[in-house]
Amino acid sequence: MLAPLRTVRARTTIFATLAAGTALVIAALALLVTLQAQLEQGNDAAAKGRDRDVAALVQTGALPRSLPLTQDDTFVQVLDAGGSVVASTPIERSTPVVDDIPAGDAFELHVVDAEVDVGEIDEFRVWALRVPSAEGDVVVYAGYSTESIQEATTVVRRALLVGTPLLVAVLAAVIWLLTGRALRPVESIRSEVETISETDLGQRLRVPATSDEIERLATTMNTMLDRLEGSVTRQRKFVADASHELQSPLAALRTRLEVARTPDEEVSPEPAESLLDDVGRMEQLVKNLLFLARRDAVQLPPPTQDVDLDDVVLEEVQRAQSQTRVPIETSTVSAAPVRGGREDLARLTRNLLDNAVRHAHRQVRVELGVHGDHVVLRIDDDGPGIAEADRERVFDRFVKLDDSRTPAVSGSGLGLAIAREIAEQHSGTVTASTGALGGNQFVVTLPAQ
Repeated sequence: MLAPLRTVRARTTIFATLAAGTALVIAALALLVTLQAQLEQGNDAAAKGRDRDVAALVQTGALPRSLPLTQDDTFVQVLDAGGSVVASTPIERSTPVVDDIPAGDAFELHVVDAEVDVGEIDEFRVWALRVPSAEGDVVVYAGYSTESIQEATTVVRRALLVGTPLLVAVLAAVIWLLTGRALRPVESIRSEVETISETDLGQRLRVPATSDEIERLATTMNTMLDRLEGSVTRQRKFVADASHELQSPLAALRTRLEVARTPDEEVSPEPAESLLDDVGRMEQLVKNLLFLARRDAVQLPPPTQDVDLDDVVLEEVQRAQSQTRVPIETSTVSAAPVRGGREDLARLTRNLLDNAVRHAHRQVRVELGVHGDHVVLRIDDDGPGIAEADRERVFDRFVKLDDSRTPAVSGSGLGLAIAREIAEQHSGTVTASTGALGGNQFVVTLPAQ
């Protein structure tokens, strides 16, 4: 069992919570900064407005000594060119709050700590404006205490300090529950797959009609189970057929050897030759079985050797001709370069030739040439053809046709299957049809070099 923190559910919850928590902290900081900026912006606009109002009074000569107070935490001071206070709102001091005098006619901001009430010092944001008058330039200072802004931001900050962790905790719980709910079908699929064994590959998963990744996962798993079941079925059939095919020559060998051991009989050349024939058939069968076993075990890449297929075909024809009295015609064999494996192509040609020679009455014809982008090899015989219904089935493993083409002819039923697998590995095809000689015709099509 996986450790709790190593599960997908736990990792998803942790990462999602961290991401959401980080986003919430950033949002909280942005909220505080924005709130403070908005409050300061509003109060700054009000202070500038007081500056303008008082400046208008100065320019009209109607400036009173005592200015009305608009808010408790605000003040206005008017200083003459000598720095003396000539007018102000009711405050507990007559000295200037700000000593700096603006150099130009634009607003200037000053942040100062000033004692307005006795024993109380506040931070003030003061806007200064230089105004010309009949008695000379005066400076109007309008300011406000930032205490209310600090109190508002402090309340919000405390609320965020309490609310953000709680929100993150609730969010983590929701993510944990939702992730568990989302992964529940995956766990169900895992549990169902765990119950499937090699002896029960026919079982399939339930596919939920959710039109999402879970449905596609279940469908893919069922497709994989189909492939596994087919592969295991083919493997079991292969083993059973191989055992059956090996049993016959082994039984024949045992019988002949037991006869040869009988004291009152002499071992003649005839049974020795029969033993060699049986050994030869069994050896060929074992080679074919090993070839197919290697092909099933490893997915081999396409071979890339340059091969003159005409040389391979002529060599195999010469070999086959030395073992049969049926003439093999090769007058239409021409140059045919391909890319592939020489040994495999030789095996393909040999299997098709052996099949044609076994079933031919008087003639076998071999044709080879390049047609467009493909090399085409045709092997015809004048024997009984293959029924149209069996022309595809004959390339299956261990298939022996019980018809007029097979009487008195022994074989393992692997030669044509091997020929097709070799052709497919070379990106080609092998088909059976009725040939020009009236019997069967095998047509091999391969990409030309």
